[in-house]
Amino acid sequence: MVVTFDEKVSRLEERFQEQNTLIQGSDEHLDLLNHFKSKIDPLTKNTHQFCIEITTDLNSFDNNKLTEAIPKLLDLYSSAIRLVATLKRHHITRQLKDTVQAFSIEIDNLHEVIYDLEKFRLSDDEGLDNILTEINAG
Repeated sequence: MVVTFDEKVSRLEERFQEQNTLIQGSDEHLDLLNHFKSKIDPLTKNTHQFCIEITTDLNSFDNNKLTEAIPKLLDLYSSAIRLVATLKRHHITRQLKDTVQAFSIEIDNLHEVIYDLEKFRLSDDEGLDNILTEINAG
């Protein structure tokens, strides 16, 4: 049996048409990626802005206020780390590597703020305290 050119074209075209579910699935997948990205990007920006703002706020705190602030910041950091871990494990967000990495960097910056507070501001280093007092006064 000889299959004509037109029949070959027609058969292959039918097979292509049968694969529309792949195209629809691909569109849905892209929509899902865009949805995740639209949630993560503003959170990244908010975290960045938060770190800038609290640095200014915390510079005006005395040691008692700093001591009260640290547990709140640690709780916030703990929540953020859980979110980063979830994002890094989720099969969809693995495809948003740059987006998740940018968010993770901002969470690292939050950790750095907390570390600096604990290490330098709440330390018993009187010389450092004097320097910080001069900086805040000037």
